[in-house]
Amino acid sequence: MNHFNHIYNDEIIAGLDPVRDKQIIFRLSDLDWHYEIKPLFYYKNKDEMTLSGSKQLLISRSGETTEVAVRGKDFNIIPIDKLYDVFLTLRDPLKLELYALGHTREGKFIYVVARMNRNASSIASDLGFHYCIIIYTVNDGNGKTKFAPVWIKDDQVQYQVSAISGKDQRGKPTYLSTCYELSHHYEFDSLEAAISVKNSIEDHAGDFESKMSEFSEIGISADHVSEFHHRMYRRFEIGNEKTKRGYEKVTSELLNHHDKFNPTLPFRYQHTLCALYLSFVSYIDREKKRKLGKDGRITSINFTHDNVTKRAAFEEISKLASEILSKKHA
Repeated sequence: MNHFNHIYNDEIIAGLDPVRDKQIIFRLSDLDWHYEIKPLFYYKNKDEMTLSGSKQLLISRSGETTEVAVRGKDFNIIPIDKLYDVFLTLRDPLKLELYALGHTREGKFIYVVARMNRNASSIASDLGFHYCIIIYTVNDGNGKTKFAPVWIKDDQVQYQVSAISGKDQRGKPTYLSTCYELSHHYEFDSLEAAISVKNSIEDHAGDFESKMSEFSEIGISADHVSEFHHRMYRRFEIGNEKTKRGYEKVTSELLNHHDKFNPTLPFRYQHTLCALYLSFVSYIDREKKRKLGKDGRITSINFTHDNVTKRAAFEEISKLASEILSKKHA
């Protein structure tokens, strides 16, 4: 296992061939098991056992099975092999390299991370990020199968920026991962998914970089930094009394992190909205404490609360950009 400073266990499969060494890669990534689906029965009365409309999802490993979740009869399970097939299909057309794969929540969430070889002159490369695609599914609850372009920073402690692009019908920024998503109530077709992702990446891969370039051209003051942190505090009020954190503590931590983070960027990006956004994202990924160690970190960053917080931060940065530019042109 990699050190906690890495988000993913990428180093354990470095140098292995994704086709020839597939089974070795699965074993090293703790994915050398498979799902099984069993019917669920109940006693209608003392003597009559009846088949229910639900089914039990299990993991079969070395001849033993463990319970994962109970699913409805029309819930389609997506195994790691199907996600891996999408990566293999896109490998040559999008110039992908296998970066990492794994699971969290005892096998309920599974993912493949692929690194894309792109233009070295891009803003992502300038800032030292790898452009990656995360192919993942949630075999539990209402989670879907999605494809999420992200930037991963191989720094002293890694952090991950979700590539947000475009706007939804209500005018809010959207994740490029929505270029393909599928409910578990439909059959998953690896080839169909690969074609959809390829088309979307080719059409929109530069959208997020263009937005970050705009942010890098907008200089900010200490007041802008404080205002942004003030607006983001609402994301730290969510939860029960044990998880809520005081206003002064949160905003002070965010400011201290920003002041240390800002000088680490190339000079042209310092004291800009781009730097402010990246500082917040790195704080979420690097500083925030989570239960369950690395698994908890991966789950939170990709599937739950932190992912939503980053989207909210992008929305607030976009609002600040509009406000700053409006004052300049007034």
